[in-house]
Amino acid sequence: MSLNPSIRKVVPASPPTATASYDYYDIASGIGLKNFYVAQALSSGALTDYYLTTDATDYSGRTSCKMIPAGAGYTTDDNYEVTFNLPKIIKGNVRVSVLQGLAAGGAGQFVFLLMKLYKVSGGVVTQLGDEVCTNPVVSTGSTTTFSRENTVFVVGRTHFKKGDILRLNIKVYASNLVSTGYGTDPAGRDDVATVSGGIISTAGNSTQLKVGVPFIIDI
Repeated sequence: MSLNPSIRKVVPASPPTATASYDYYDIASGIGLKNFYVAQALSSGALTDYYLTTDATDYSGRTSCKMIPAGAGYTTDDNYEVTFNLPKIIKGNVRVSVLQGLAAGGAGQFVFLLMKLYKVSGGVVTQLGDEVCTNPVVSTGSTTTFSRENTVFVVGRTHFKKGDILRLNIKVYASNLVSTGYGTDPAGRDDVATVSGGIISTAGNSTQLKVGVPFIIDI
């Protein structure tokens, strides 16, 4: 006997398989520490871009940011930035590991760094945590003098929407006469002399500047 064509059996469809995909880090712990690295880009020999990258194999346009100051005071004031293409939440200790130094010459000359961290959203700039300062490096005179410093910004829960910018501002404060500055190479190559001054660290010492950022994973 044939079935009545007006009677149809409705079979419920199987629920779709749930697939979770996250761009966050260290999902199991709930907080993921992501490292960013300071870098500089050159065009026709001139610095054109100061940025933060997650690629530790990048070669920066220059291995260090340095200058021979004419007198005591601020010698450089630069912003390194990354733009988020997805929403992010940052909370916790943002740690900065940096090499700073002076070229040989001028015993008693010194250098230190002042750093600030910012969120930039739609033209509104908000400082995150307090300004931090590295310990001064004092020249021995006859040799290149340098140190590796580790500083920390304590950042409360901060939401970044798509298109917001994380900015690290670095100012160099130095005395005069000799080349002073800090490392800027993600790949951590040795420093080399440039038109801006002599080496600020000796061979075998990484010029990498690392920024460890703690992201909250909202799952």
